[in-house]
Amino acid sequence: MPVTSRAELPDPEVARQEIRAAFSELGPVLAKQARAHAEAVRRLLERGGRREEALRLLMDIADQSIGSRSWQLRVGLSLKGSFDTVTGTDGIYEALNPVGGEVYRLRHDMEDGPASRHQQQVWTNKMRALIVDLHPRLITLANGLARSFPAPLLPVRHPPKFARLKEGAFVEQVTEKLAESIDDGLRLYASARRSDWPGPQREKGPDGRWDLVFDGRFPAVLHPFQQYEVFGGYTDVIDGFHNIGALDFQEGGLWDPQAFPEDRAIADRIVRRLYCGYAAIAVNYLAEVQELMPRYLGLSEQGKRRDGVTIYGNVGALNSEVNNSNLSVADTITSIDRTIEAVADHGHADIAAAIRALTEAVQQASELAEDQRAALLDSVADVADAAVAPDEPRRLNRARNAMDAITAAAGTSSQLAQAVDAWHQIGGHLF
Repeated sequence: MPVTSRAELPDPEVARQEIRAAFSELGPVLAKQARAHAEAVRRLLERGGRREEALRLLMDIADQSIGSRSWQLRVGLSLKGSFDTVTGTDGIYEALNPVGGEVYRLRHDMEDGPASRHQQQVWTNKMRALIVDLHPRLITLANGLARSFPAPLLPVRHPPKFARLKEGAFVEQVTEKLAESIDDGLRLYASARRSDWPGPQREKGPDGRWDLVFDGRFPAVLHPFQQYEVFGGYTDVIDGFHNIGALDFQEGGLWDPQAFPEDRAIADRIVRRLYCGYAAIAVNYLAEVQELMPRYLGLSEQGKRRDGVTIYGNVGALNSEVNNSNLSVADTITSIDRTIEAVADHGHADIAAAIRALTEAVQQASELAEDQRAALLDSVADVADAAVAPDEPRRLNRARNAMDAITAAAGTSSQLAQAVDAWHQIGGHLF
């Protein structure tokens, strides 16, 4: 199987920087849209528009009813999940939600049937109050969006060093499709950088638009592996890619062709830059899988017994016959050792020692079954990763879950319980 040279691949870190830069363009664009809505509200207030016109304007901007195509829902539902919070889509929701909720309730009240003249006047007064409230909210939102807009989270993941193909998987087919996918990805990347790019290859699926290549063909190539981490790593590194569909100048996307036709060029430019960036990241991940295929294929041989191996940790040793699980454990321990060194190099020798104690306790606890030991070592690895980069939310979330699992297992081993107590005293403040 020809292996793609790293020299042929676009730099994934440069790609991540490009994605962040492309998303930064959204702030001023959404700010302009918010100001346009604020201006429409101001004009209505000045001339004292009719109740039907006021209701229509409220519905266009902030209605939260099911099936609504309001600006708030268009932006929020299209892009939610790709951003951190603050001035992003969550910020839009927080700014407009009080008005949107009232619009939703008012619409339902008005649809209940005929109303008295007094009730109609109540509705009119309420509508005007909502319009008055909406204007400063839109202005404040526009000023915030113009200053900053959070980039999507862009995790760095690598395929596991030890994995096997599922029973019945055709080796030749997997390797061939992997090579074809890398070639296709490189062609799409190059095309998107040129002027002949036809645009994303999408079709309508049961859960909305999805990309035939990056959401379809590429993950399908990774399905024959037993370890979910091979497939899961890919889905992690392109997390947010499916939201590019929201930036297309199409029905249901972020931009309304009737309300903001001048934004078409901006939409096209941002989509192209994002597509290039995610294509580079996806192809690099597949190329890493391709590099590891000889090892994966060797591990996938059925019925072949291997020689014994001693897996060394920091203290003591774990003796067993080599199999895929034990090789994974050895790799995990090596990874933890490297991370512990990084933590110590950052000046946190006490935290490094606490993580080392957790590792040793898991290795030496005779009460643990081997599969449980392997799972707990993975949890210790997550704790170590968070300790070396405590400012990354995703690592912290994984580490909290990992410590919950380790703490739950501590009841089976006094040494592990002591290590857990020591961790909470020394490193518990981290997460």
